[in-house]
Amino acid sequence: MRLLSFVLVVWLATFTSACAHVENNVPQSVVPHDFNGVVFHAENRTDVGRFSGFGLPDFKNTRKFDVNTRFQVGSVSKFFTALIVLRLVDKQQLDLDAPIARYLDGLPKQTGDVVTIRHLLSNASGIPDGATAALRLDSSLRQSSINAQDAYLKWAQAPLAFKPGEGWDYSVTNWILIRALLERASKISFEALVNRELIEPLSLANTGLPAASFPFSDLDAKNYSSGEPRQEQQSIIPKFAAASGSFYSCVADIRTIMDALRNTQYLSTSSLQQLSTVNVASENYALGGRVVLENNQATFWTPGKTANYRSLIAYRLSDGKFTVVLNNVSVDQSVLTTIVRSLRDK
Repeated sequence: MRLLSFVLVVWLATFTSACAHVENNVPQSVVPHDFNGVVFHAENRTDVGRFSGFGLPDFKNTRKFDVNTRFQVGSVSKFFTALIVLRLVDKQQLDLDAPIARYLDGLPKQTGDVVTIRHLLSNASGIPDGATAALRLDSSLRQSSINAQDAYLKWAQAPLAFKPGEGWDYSVTNWILIRALLERASKISFEALVNRELIEPLSLANTGLPAASFPFSDLDAKNYSSGEPRQEQQSIIPKFAAASGSFYSCVADIRTIMDALRNTQYLSTSSLQQLSTVNVASENYALGGRVVLENNQATFWTPGKTANYRSLIAYRLSDGKFTVVLNNVSVDQSVLTTIVRSLRDK
């Protein structure tokens, strides 16, 4: 075990060092004139890559963006959560194809006995999104202290909208259930599990879950409205929905996470295969994110959106070709797609 840990630490140090010496030369021409955020691109796993920050992380001072500037990453959180699930699968604490009634009680039989963890991670469970409906009716729930167990007992009781695996619904309720079963299987809180299975093994310095609102330190890109004058706003995601959209991260940590996928000390070969297998063809959706073909090679294509933050990660498994765009002033997601494609299609 010590040898495996040593191998992983040495392997990670290589990429941490590479990101620290990244070239600061992504051209201005790849972003719109009003883009505010960061862009990073590396051609392969050994390329130190190119990085540039455009605009400011905080309009009240002149601090510049760098590879450690933290952004809330929205639905990229689902991908990070899927990694944690697969770590427990590798430890034989979870089974992707087991009915969720094995881990959670209080669900209708026709739900618990047929919906699997794979269905939840693929947004293909058929469980109606009672949580989002409740949040729309009562915005104060965003600051609620209700835990995931009580949340799913309230909002995952309706009859299935479709047979599991035969439809798709981008549902927050799926991820409340994921949080609840992770906590049940591990016997620790989701926050502690994130530390144990993601942050600590990969030595991530600037990735985690905010307690409630974000930002909360001088490392953060603040959340601004798109109009002039820029107005700083809060970004609050309820604790029970943390597995769906609460993570923050930075360019350096995201590269470490993505490159770690190729190291069998972090994820087994079997789990990597599961992570990169599309389960819902119409959406190119795998487990916690999309997988597309790029030159006939599987490429993780993971967008995120919360409040005014926007994010997009593209990572090709075969060679580590990696692009990430993070934005903190509301833009259409298509802007990030255009930036990523302009760098990857050369």
